[in-house]
Amino acid sequence: SPVSGFVDHRRTCRDSRRQEFGRDVIGCARQHQVHTIKRLVRQFFDGQLSPAKGNRLTRTPGRRQQPKSIGLELPLLEQLKHDSAHGASGADDRNRVEHPDSPSHSNCHSGGVLAGHPSRQRLPVDSLHPLIYSDRILIKTCTRRWIEAMKVLVIGQGGREHALAWKLARSESVSEVFCIPGNAGIAAEATCVDLDIDDIPALVKFAQDTSIDLTVVGPEAPLVGGLVDAFQSDGLSAFGPTAEAAALEGSKAFAKEIMRRGNVPTADYAVFDTAADARHFLDDREDQAWVVKADGLAAGKGVLMCRNRDEALAAVEEMLVQLSFGDAGRKLVIEQTLVGQEASILALVEGNTILSLEASQDHKRAGDGDTGPNTGGMGAYSPTPLITPELMAEIEERILIPTVHAMKLAGTPFSGLLYAGLMITKQGPKVLEYNVRFGDPEAQPVLMRL
Repeated sequence: SPVSGFVDHRRTCRDSRRQEFGRDVIGCARQHQVHTIKRLVRQFFDGQLSPAKGNRLTRTPGRRQQPKSIGLELPLLEQLKHDSAHGASGADDRNRVEHPDSPSHSNCHSGGVLAGHPSRQRLPVDSLHPLIYSDRILIKTCTRRWIEAMKVLVIGQGGREHALAWKLARSESVSEVFCIPGNAGIAAEATCVDLDIDDIPALVKFAQDTSIDLTVVGPEAPLVGGLVDAFQSDGLSAFGPTAEAAALEGSKAFAKEIMRRGNVPTADYAVFDTAADARHFLDDREDQAWVVKADGLAAGKGVLMCRNRDEALAAVEEMLVQLSFGDAGRKLVIEQTLVGQEASILALVEGNTILSLEASQDHKRAGDGDTGPNTGGMGAYSPTPLITPELMAEIEERILIPTVHAMKLAGTPFSGLLYAGLMITKQGPKVLEYNVRFGDPEAQPVLMRL
């Protein structure tokens, strides 16, 4: 149903009239109407709108006719023309616009006021949809809750970030998407900014200068490096865990300890920081297949699949003596090999709320017949018939809930995207690893299915 509202012109559209005005439009409308409102404003500055009978605007040739309740009224169109040509007059205190949440706004029955305009033209309540209020787009959802359409910043430059930018750009609650640093493909969906994602102070400054409402972090390194902590300390919102909680991915040893505390099913393991202790552990046990993992971040390549003791000893030598993985390999985890099929489970976590997304599987090991080393993932698919509704319920009960609870008890509550890499064995699902962000490539098929 139509809604009422006020209009306030606080900026003068100068050189970049269309761009600035697009940012200044507030659409008091249902979520599905926001893109239409933004399109109409853009068309106005392109000279594509003209009056028609019944105080409506003619539609753009070739476009599907929109519902009448979405159309811009002639009085507002005239207002746009006047202010874009001459600049809006400033509103004094008596004409100050009130926030749409205020009682005086929501209880207004006589119509909206074009505050600051010399004519102080009064528009009928049942025809006013686009509003000039501040520098935000405001949406009234079907639940009658006011929310601001957000400027969103995506951190990263890969396929995962392309999928995130693509999905965010199609949300009615998002007005503009930026990506740092982005790539040529992402540039079709978002405004790419050439900054170093490891330069956290520069990222904070950009978010402040651009009035970013939400930052979504793609890769794990900025999360482990404390990007979310820095943003939160400056009053900025960022989607992802703090540095302490990001240790769930940043340290394999920490993740194993959390699993132990939460009684989460996983492979038996041992942690070492000296080559002598690791060799002694392997020599005392049967000659069998082992998995040797660098404790720190290694871009998804710090896991060595060893078919026997000799290969495991060579992996220990490579990590702890030769330091082939740098600081990430100064501590390592040796665990038993799990046999089964791998699956990836993504879940949104906030406080006591866990929302599982669709399951997926990726192509992990290189070489025909999975004979090569592990990779970060060479493509993924979703849905996967491996994860049935019954199995998903078991994963949530035995893995996701205990993990989130154990993180809270450890003093590192988790908020963001929890990625559980699982092996579906004959004994049930067991955790191979945790990630604290959207998987790449898993995010690509999963986000397309939302």
